[in-house]
Amino acid sequence: DNYAADDLIYVKADAVYEAEYDTGGAKDCIAYLPTSGGPTTPVVFEAYHTTPGDGGIATLNADPAGDQYTNCVKHKDATVDYIVWKNFRFTGASGYNYTCSEGDYLTFKWCRFDNGGSVGMYGNNYNVFESCSFDNNNSGGADVDIGNLFVNCLFHNNSGRAITNSSMALTLYNCLSYNNSSDNFYINSSAYPWLMANCTLDLGNAATDGFWNDSATPIQCAIVNNIFYDAGTGAYAVKMDGDGGERMIASHNCYYDNAEDPPNSNFLDVDAGNGIGNRGDVTGDPAFLDEASDDYALGPDSSCRRQGIDAFFVKQFWDSFAVPTNPPTVSKEGYMDIGCMQRRDDTGSSTSARRPSAVNIDAAIGVL
Repeated sequence: DNYAADDLIYVKADAVYEAEYDTGGAKDCIAYLPTSGGPTTPVVFEAYHTTPGDGGIATLNADPAGDQYTNCVKHKDATVDYIVWKNFRFTGASGYNYTCSEGDYLTFKWCRFDNGGSVGMYGNNYNVFESCSFDNNNSGGADVDIGNLFVNCLFHNNSGRAITNSSMALTLYNCLSYNNSSDNFYINSSAYPWLMANCTLDLGNAATDGFWNDSATPIQCAIVNNIFYDAGTGAYAVKMDGDGGERMIASHNCYYDNAEDPPNSNFLDVDAGNGIGNRGDVTGDPAFLDEASDDYALGPDSSCRRQGIDAFFVKQFWDSFAVPTNPPTVSKEGYMDIGCMQRRDDTGSSTSARRPSAVNIDAAIGVL
C-alpha cells in the first residue's frame, strides 16, 4: 500500500518481489491494489529490464514452483480506478490473472495475460488495451463490460471466447484472433455503438462465430476492412440477433471458406447506401503467407490486397463529383488492405503495391 495517486512506479524485470496478499491461507493474489489514481493523476506501474523506459517485460507469476495463487493482481473494490500498467506479463493464476470486476478506467500497454485458470483479464468499464496479448487461458481472453477499447491486440489459443463484452460499447481495431474454442468476439449491446475495423479472424473450421451481437435491438455499429475466415458448420462469420438496418455500416470485408457464407440474414440487411453499387466485400482467398506458423500477413496472391476502403477511395469519389460528374465515378485503386496484417512481398520483388521496407524502430529512436 506504499503508493498514491500520480505515482510512477518502476518495476525491474529481473528483481525478486516477495509481496503477496494471503487471506487466511487462501493465497488470494500476489499483488493487491487498495488505492486509486485519478483522471489526471493515474497510478502508473512501468516495467523495465536495465534502464527505466527500455521496454523490458516484468512477469507476475501466480504459480512459482507450483505454489499457485488465485490471481496475479486484484483490486480492493470499486473505488480503485485509474491504474496504468506498461510492459507486464500476468500469468499462471488458478483463477483470473487480473481481476477488477468493479474498478474502471484502467490502461494496459504491451501487457500479456496468459495461462490463467479462468479468464485472462476480468474487468469492468472504460478500459484501454494497447498491443496486448490474451492467450492460453482456460475460460477466455478477456471479460469486460461497458466502453472498452482494444487496439493492436492478439487473442489466441483460449478455451472460450477471445472477448466477452457483456454489456455495451466495444471498439476493436487492428486485432488478430485465432485458435479460440468459442465465439471470438461476443457483445450484448442494445444502446451503445461499437466498431470492428481492420481485424483478422481465423475461426479454425470450428462451430464458433466470428463476431456475435446477442441483442435483438438495432444499434449503431460498423464492421469495416475485416477478414472472417474458416467458420465451421453452424457458425457465422458475423451473427446479428437484431437487424441493424440503416444504422449499421458494413463494407469492404473478406468472407472466405466459411461454412455458412454469407453471414446471417440480419447482417445482410445492411444497405450499401452510397450509389457505388455494393459494399466492396471480397470472397476470395486471403492467401496468408504462412497460416500454419500464425503468419497472417497477406501473400502476393491475396484477394484482400488493396481492397479495403480508406480516405483515398472516398476522396476520389467526391473529387469526381466536383468535376462535375454525376453520378460520381471512382476507381478501386487504393492502398488499404483488408485485415490486421498488411501485404508483404518476402521475395524482394519490387511492385507498385509493395509495402515500404521495414524499419528498425528501436535503433532509430535509440531504445536498448
